[in-house]
Amino acid sequence: MAAIIERSIPAVPVTTAASGFAGFLLSPERVTVTMRGPESKVNTLTKDSVRVVAHLVGKAGPGGYARLTVTAPPGIRARAVPDSVALKRKTGRG
Repeated sequence: MAAIIERSIPAVPVTTAASGFAGFLLSPERVTVTMRGPESKVNTLTKDSVRVVAHLVGKAGPGGYARLTVTAPPGIRARAVPDSVALKRKTGRG
């Protein structure tokens, strides 16, 4: 039986699902993904192996936030830390 391990990958970029995020930035824009699964699979994973997607909760606006989901290869359990991000209004400066 293969050993089950847990490993974290820092600074994974958060992408947005569909619309609703126009005019807003995510804060933070990158999160840590913690993965759990067979050692042989987990040790080969990189930032490109997982996808973190933000899903708007309620309406975008002051105090708004997005819940995060992580898509990982089959047999791997993954979660984002933190599990949600704040919405910040984009400014004209950049």
